[in-house]
Amino acid sequence: MNKKRTQKFISALALSVVLGLVSLYPNSVSAQGFNLTVTPEVHYMRIKPGSKIRHTITLENKGDVALTVTPTIYDFEADGESGRAILKSATTFPYLDLEHIQNSSLTIPPHKRAQLGLLFSVPEDAPEKEYPLTVLFKSEPVQSQTETSQSQLVGAIGSNLIVLISQDEQTSDLINIDSISIPFFVDSFKKVTLQPKIKNNHFAATNTAGTVIVKNMFNTEVARFNIFPDTILGYSSRILRALKTEFQPDIEPEAVPFAFKPSFLLGLYTVEVSITAPYTSAYSDEVIAFDTFTFFAVPIIPILVGLLGIVSAIGYVIYKK
Repeated sequence: MNKKRTQKFISALALSVVLGLVSLYPNSVSAQGFNLTVTPEVHYMRIKPGSKIRHTITLENKGDVALTVTPTIYDFEADGESGRAILKSATTFPYLDLEHIQNSSLTIPPHKRAQLGLLFSVPEDAPEKEYPLTVLFKSEPVQSQTETSQSQLVGAIGSNLIVLISQDEQTSDLINIDSISIPFFVDSFKKVTLQPKIKNNHFAATNTAGTVIVKNMFNTEVARFNIFPDTILGYSSRILRALKTEFQPDIEPEAVPFAFKPSFLLGLYTVEVSITAPYTSAYSDEVIAFDTFTFFAVPIIPILVGLLGIVSAIGYVIYKK
């Protein structure tokens, strides 16, 4: 094996991948070409059968051009990884006047706001079900301002609504820990990154919570993480993220990867993943899913260098003979 091939081989073995995942927590978003924002970006609502609820979405035109905005409501599903919403076909959601909504439009002057009101009317015999919906707003400049140029679609932003039809609050205890992404062999000197993935087998969305703990062969903790309170939709999967600090109800949490870099690792390590009821639940300490995974830490690069030295020495001896 020549020197270049050896270097490539060593580099490949030492490579570690850190994935940054998007957050479901609301942030301002802008439509392409114009500064149009929507609030809320994500909203969860429970509606009891036999009741009516009004929900308001606020649009703000922060640009210098008046916009015509047209809403369309779509079903969406999570991507099964980061929780990103994937639009499906236009919805057939039965508890909104879809024709009225989707045939309406809003004109928003520069630096002004407009609101879209959604009236949900649910009959008493409505079945319990969760509906992930996206209200997608397509925007274009007002025609009078673009008569001398071709009018075209310039942007679209959405507000995601997770609508639960149910008499009672639903807290899922039907959580499975699907897997954890980590190689069995890791380098003793490299940062270790974990990616636990869970599945919600309940029809209603829930918020993730719990801990991920890494222990060595002597049962000593070498790393501990709290799980970020991401939303996982009913009958969907999601890769977990870690909380940067302890969960505090009054402070918006910050998500980080499950990653740590001790000075040195050696031997067999166990990763314990505990999923609990949501942090805001009265039973937040109740463990509803638990699983363990193992990996083995060895000084890969020194071993490879040593093996390369041995192979070179043997080759030299054979050459001399």
